[in-house]
Amino acid sequence: MRLFTSSSEKSFGVWLLSLLSVFLIVGTALVFYERMWRDKGYVASVQDTKQFWSVHRALIYSNSKIPLVFLGASRTLYGIDMNWLKRNAPKYAPIMLAVNGHYPLAILKDLADDERFKGIVMVDVDSRGLRTYHHFMLQSYVDYYHQEFTPNKWLHHFLLAKLQSKLVFLDQKFSLLNAAKYNLGQAPYPVILNTWMDTQRNSGVDLLSVDASALANWFAELVEEDMRQSPPESAADWLHGLSEVAGWVRRIESRGGKVIFYAPPVSGRLHELEQHFYPREQYWDVFLSHYALNGLVTTDIPLVASIPLPDESHMHFADKEQYTRALFAWISTHADPF
Repeated sequence: MRLFTSSSEKSFGVWLLSLLSVFLIVGTALVFYERMWRDKGYVASVQDTKQFWSVHRALIYSNSKIPLVFLGASRTLYGIDMNWLKRNAPKYAPIMLAVNGHYPLAILKDLADDERFKGIVMVDVDSRGLRTYHHFMLQSYVDYYHQEFTPNKWLHHFLLAKLQSKLVFLDQKFSLLNAAKYNLGQAPYPVILNTWMDTQRNSGVDLLSVDASALANWFAELVEEDMRQSPPESAADWLHGLSEVAGWVRRIESRGGKVIFYAPPVSGRLHELEQHFYPREQYWDVFLSHYALNGLVTTDIPLVASIPLPDESHMHFADKEQYTRALFAWISTHADPF
C-alpha cells in the first residue's frame, strides 16, 4: 500500500507540475501577444454590438435610482460623460442607449411600449432626424432585444465586455489567423481607431489625431446628398408626421416619467445646412410648442456654445465633462420632475 500511495502521489505531482507549466507557457505567450498589439498603438475597447447594447437595455429597470436614459447617435455616444454622471448625479442611474450612425426614435417607442419603464429619457435628435422615415432606424436592435436576447447571452456579453475592456487581442481583428495574414502581407494591418468604449458604454473620440476638417467636409457632403435625394417636406407635413412621436411621450409621462428632446451642438457648414433645410423657428421650435414637449437646443446653453467642434459635429473627448455638466445642470433646473 505504501508503494502504491507513493507512486500515486508522485504521478499527481508530475501532472500538477505539467499543468502549471502549460498555464505558465500559455499565460506568457498571451502577455507577449497582448504587448505586441499595444506596442503597435492599439488600445483595448469594448466592441459595440446589438448584444452589448442589449446588456444595457436590460438595465433600465432600477428600484433604487431614477433611470436616466440617453438616446441618440454618435454625438451623444461620444459626448456624454457617463463617469461624471455616476459621480455627480447619485440619485440617477445613467444608461447609454445611443448608437453610432442611427437615429433613436425606435427606442423611444420601445420605452413607451414598456409599461415597466419609468424614468427620464434624453432624446438627442435634430429636425432632420425627426423625419418619419428615420423613426425606425434602430428597430433591428429593439427586435433583437425582445426576440433573441436571453439571460445566458446577457451574462456572456457582460463578461466578454469586461475582458475586452482590458485586453486588445480579444477583438476579432487580432485573432491568430488575422495576425498571420497581416504578417504575410495578405491583408493590411487594421487602422488604429480614434474612438473607444468601456463597459458602461462610455465612449470617446480623439479629434486631435485625425484630419477633422476632412471629416467636416464628409459630414456636410452626406447631408447635402441626403437632401438632394430626399428633399425636406413642408413644415406642416413634417409636424403632422410627429403626432405619433408625441403620443409615445405622453405614454411615458403618464407613468410618471419624463422625455426631453435636445438638438445636439453642430457648427460651421453643418449648422448652416441645418438652418437652410430645417429653419429652427419653422421646425424644431414649432415641434416643441405644438405638442407641448420638453426640449432645447444645446447651443442655447452658454457653456455648450463655447465648446469647440473640430469636425463641426463632435467634440474632442477632453470636452465631454463640460458638455455633460452643462446639460445636466439644464435638466436639473428646467426639467427634473422628481
